[in-house]
Amino acid sequence: MARWLGSPVLLLCLFAVPLSAAPLEGHHETQLRDLFPSLVDMLSQLRLEEFVNWLACILPICYALPVALRLLTGRGEGASDAPEQKQSETHTAIVNFVRKNQDHSDAQFNKLAAKLQSLEARMEDMETGNKGRMSDFHQDLAFTYFQLSKLRQALTPGAVPAETRML
Repeated sequence: MARWLGSPVLLLCLFAVPLSAAPLEGHHETQLRDLFPSLVDMLSQLRLEEFVNWLACILPICYALPVALRLLTGRGEGASDAPEQKQSETHTAIVNFVRKNQDHSDAQFNKLAAKLQSLEARMEDMETGNKGRMSDFHQDLAFTYFQLSKLRQALTPGAVPAETRML
């Protein structure tokens, strides 16, 4: 377990060794020629597992760093010196996309509105038709009730006719 925990410490030492190898007095700066011997010395002291761990940590960083920098700066592999032109082309493409989608959504909205109007008109027609049918039905029902009442009174012996009772 201690071997695996030592690997990140060695990684930190990799970056600290060249800086600490420089003398503190004066304004001596660390240069690339100071970095290479320190790196070789450190790598020669690593065991196989530590070296593999070091490679597993450093190689992805070395591959990802240029890609990340290209992504952050907005420059691709064959980037031109005119990012404004690229930005205006992108802006134009986005505006065209939005307009096309806006037109499509407006057309769909108009279709839905027309369908809704036709459904409302059909419902009104059905409702007025149903109201007329219901009133006719009520009139027929009232007439049938009246006829049944007359028939019952006519069949009942000694009953007073309905016309005289109302007076």
